[in-house]
Amino acid sequence: MISTVTAITVAALSSSASSASLLSIGSSLGLTAVVTLLVLVMQKELLSHSVSPRIRAFSSALNVGVVPLLMAFGMIFVAQFVALIK
Repeated sequence: MISTVTAITVAALSSSASSASLLSIGSSLGLTAVVTLLVLVMQKELLSHSVSPRIRAFSSALNVGVVPLLMAFGMIFVAQFVALIK
């Protein structure tokens, strides 16, 4: 699955030579990452207040997705801040 996604990403980036299309791809990926982060954080908070140990374990497992997306959100924020300063 990862090789398929990688191949599709490489094909999309190599076929689009203009910087405007690369910017739109970056913006859409950033928006997707932020929306996914919001959904995962909301699920984590809702599930963390459950009394069932199985559901609480699932809530803890959501950290696997939340932590990398938080790092991506931080990089998006820094990139937008640097672009704003320039």
